[in-house]
Amino acid sequence: MAVPVCPACLDALLPPPTPVCPRCGVPAPCPAHPDLPPLFFGTLHDGMPRRLLLDLKYRGQSSLGIPMGHALGRLVAACPSFPEGDLVPVPLHRGSPRSFNQAKLLAEGMASVLSRPVRDVLEWQRALSPQAERSAADRRSLPEEALSVRRCSGPLRGVILVDDVCTTGTTFLRAAGAVMRAGGAVSALVSWSRSRGGNPHGPL
Repeated sequence: MAVPVCPACLDALLPPPTPVCPRCGVPAPCPAHPDLPPLFFGTLHDGMPRRLLLDLKYRGQSSLGIPMGHALGRLVAACPSFPEGDLVPVPLHRGSPRSFNQAKLLAEGMASVLSRPVRDVLEWQRALSPQAERSAADRRSLPEEALSVRRCSGPLRGVILVDDVCTTGTTFLRAAGAVMRAGGAVSALVSWSRSRGGNPHGPL
């Protein structure tokens, strides 16, 4: 069966992951924020990885999502510190014109490699402009309760949150807050890429 992108080529784009603190970007565990889950990211949001993500999100190439998720799954599976847990994608913003959730496709690709379930239980509380359209300062001002957990069966224990790109880390932290308010726990965060200029050394 034909695939939209070469798996070996995808693997070559993703170096061995170094989990970092989603708040300040230092290697995890972070002494300043020991209670935050570590962020595992495939690569920096630059060059070919960035182009692939833009093709996936904005150029209608949804068929890239699962193979990119496969590559992420292979990457974290080889990392001894990657925890167990169900995969929970960050949802599309309300009113998004996109017919698919790229984060869910990535999670589904990871799930087939890791043999873990995907639990699509998060939702935005109200319509907000997508984070990609907001400045770094506006991203960090995202309301604490911007996301919530829909009614779901079974406990949310050891959740692995999945998104396409991490810039300031704010969306991830708001999603983690939603899981915790629902009585769950977040073990790790995973993104395809991480922005160079997102939040390398400064607080949210």
